[in-house]
Amino acid sequence: MATQSLGAPLPPSRVRCATDSLPTVIGIDASLTNTGIVCLDLQGNLVGEFSIRPKQRGVERLAAIQERLSAILSECHLISHVCMEQYGFEGTSGQHSFIGEGGGALKLRLLEVLGSPVGYPTLVAPNQLKKFVTGRGNAKKAEIILGVYKKWGFETRDDNIADAYGLAQIALSLVLDKTRNQIEREVIDRLAKHTELSSCQTTTSTSRRKRASA
Repeated sequence: MATQSLGAPLPPSRVRCATDSLPTVIGIDASLTNTGIVCLDLQGNLVGEFSIRPKQRGVERLAAIQERLSAILSECHLISHVCMEQYGFEGTSGQHSFIGEGGGALKLRLLEVLGSPVGYPTLVAPNQLKKFVTGRGNAKKAEIILGVYKKWGFETRDDNIADAYGLAQIALSLVLDKTRNQIEREVIDRLAKHTELSSCQTTTSTSRRKRASA
């Protein structure tokens, strides 16, 4: 099954709307060149899988990423939670700022479209994602692809889509507060839901207390 790329239309066959009445969750494996996004309903059914592969550079690339994300979000019904993989800088020497820009563009558009708190994604470290899918925090890309197939029957050759699917399953577990085993529960219990919203609230509360005591 082919994934959708930047600039391509979204034909009905790629977005399954049989469960339109159910809220959905989203997993995002962020990248400047090939972002993977998977949407599931609350019964775990696949609603859609997408790729964002911009050909532009610089600011135009960031704008293209945001535009495509908006189109994808419009295809997902009643979004209730978003999980996004935290930045992984291994093997990306000299590219840290560019990776951060891409992630920031995605986060800003999520907040603009979905509002608070849903627009603040729960951030999942790469080792947490690997552990949730395979049981091991040091699993390789190919093992994630195999893991999502063995565990949930989801088949893909794209490691970005495989990561996004695992992230969507984490979002589903967070919303339903259900896990299959102790390893999954350990991962879920270590996550901070709407991660950066919690940080913003803590910073704001601290600032208010300082002003009040001044």
